[in-house]
Amino acid sequence: MTDKADPFAPTRLIAPSDDEQRTSLLQPGALLNSSHRIEALIGRGGMGEVYRATNVHTGDQDAIKVIRRDLAGDPQIRELFRREAGALRKMRHPAVVSYQGVFGDESGRLFLVMEYVEGPSLASVISNAPLLSVKVRRLGAWIAEGLGAAHAGGVVHRDLSPDNIVLRGGDLGQAVLIDFGVAKRLDRVSTLIGDGFAGKLDYCSPEQCGLYGSVIDHRTDIYSLGLVLAAAASGKPLPMGSSLAGAVKARESRPDLSGVPDDLRCDLARLLEPDPARRVQSMREVAALLSCGVDRALPAPTPAQTGLLRRLAWVAGGAAALLLVGIDVPDTPAPAPTFDSAFPIPQAVEEARSGGDEEEARAEAERRRLADEAQVKAEIERRRAEETQRKVKVEADRRAAEAAQRRADEERRRDEERRRDEERRRAAEQQPVAVSGPLPRQSGPEVTGLSQSRLPDVDGAWRGTICYRRIGLTRGNETCGPMSVLVAGGTVTGNWTVHGITYGISGALAGDGGRLTLEMPPAGRGASLGAKFTLPVRLAERAMHGEGYTISNVLVMLGASR
Repeated sequence: MTDKADPFAPTRLIAPSDDEQRTSLLQPGALLNSSHRIEALIGRGGMGEVYRATNVHTGDQDAIKVIRRDLAGDPQIRELFRREAGALRKMRHPAVVSYQGVFGDESGRLFLVMEYVEGPSLASVISNAPLLSVKVRRLGAWIAEGLGAAHAGGVVHRDLSPDNIVLRGGDLGQAVLIDFGVAKRLDRVSTLIGDGFAGKLDYCSPEQCGLYGSVIDHRTDIYSLGLVLAAAASGKPLPMGSSLAGAVKARESRPDLSGVPDDLRCDLARLLEPDPARRVQSMREVAALLSCGVDRALPAPTPAQTGLLRRLAWVAGGAAALLLVGIDVPDTPAPAPTFDSAFPIPQAVEEARSGGDEEEARAEAERRRLADEAQVKAEIERRRAEETQRKVKVEADRRAAEAAQRRADEERRRDEERRRDEERRRAAEQQPVAVSGPLPRQSGPEVTGLSQSRLPDVDGAWRGTICYRRIGLTRGNETCGPMSVLVAGGTVTGNWTVHGITYGISGALAGDGGRLTLEMPPAGRGASLGAKFTLPVRLAERAMHGEGYTISNVLVMLGASR
């Protein structure tokens, strides 16, 4: 583990080598805080290491997370440990790993005690083969219930991925969410590591990438869950961009779900709406949506239908009829049925047989068999017709939704073009007189072509605000910072601050306008701003205003007064 490791990287469940075991923070057999005996190293992450340990008082198996040596004295990391445990210590749900709390030993080292979940991660399972649709739905509904419990407790996971879902004993029905290290509290303004990007690029939401005002709430987990289920159904993550700029671009529209089975696309598309306001709005709704799909995908037969289907399968010579109506066929074949066991003969027929009327008994059994076969065939045809109608309706709904989405996208594009044209027109109309440098103060009626009466007193201290936003974002999504400049003899010097970093301002003012050159941040809202940007400004009644576009279509706005 090097010093350059990311302290917020997720814990990686591993089978440690001998060298890794020897260099680990704790060795097997070590007693931690007189309560836990270390058994083995089971995971490593940027923040620390995770061990399987035995509680010497109860004999229970627990997981212990210990901070790395080089981070043990970092107050931010220590606070992150406390926050991870405090967020979930009081919450109990079988789909969420349970936390006991944060403890310290005599040396001052902090360690986190949580439930030990033994089993593979979902990532390792789907790397071998994708899951069937019905299993994806059941897994999604189960995880949604666990996340719903976390949301009810005021916690957003915001690092949801197949790596952070462990299948207890390899059972999909016992999936457990782990690694709440970058979780966000809904009742706080920001998190310990800020409101910026946190999580994995393949599974993060548009708002985690800076879109839609960067407002991160419970709906970010809904989007990430949609990407996890799409990966489970296709066997690999959706292509969502390999860089932050690519990730932003991929999340401006719904992702391509062509690699996902047809019966999942519509439901997953509702989870993967880029705009949080258009997604399914709660994990309870997600669980209901996916559970309803399970019922559609795998109808449960009645006991009577099950018996009829078994008879038809025997008559037809196999399990083909069972497959037509979606009933699982056991892997181990059942013993071949006899005539009497497959078609029980009523007591009256048995008595007739015992009396010697063998032919009549066989005729009765044949009539029952034919009636059963006809009934099963009718049931199969009915279900086929229902499935055909359902597929037609789903396809019609899909086409209607796509058409509506295309119309909405086209309307937004036209509105954006009109707004852009209008802003450019206003900027052109308000373009100030170009000034290449400070104008000397001279006596006489004219100064560089401007009358003495038109030269306001521009010297002095000016204060105001500089804001910018990427074109396509609405008002209210600007990034702003305070500015302060000093004008002396028409020459401007000063600075402005954004995201805690100060940038320089220089330029010249004369008459009723001028130009200011702003040092710019390296990026904003997914678009490069450039190193410097020259902004035309105008002066009116002791106020300074400026507005213009960078080469990457970022709108910059300035307002100041003396």
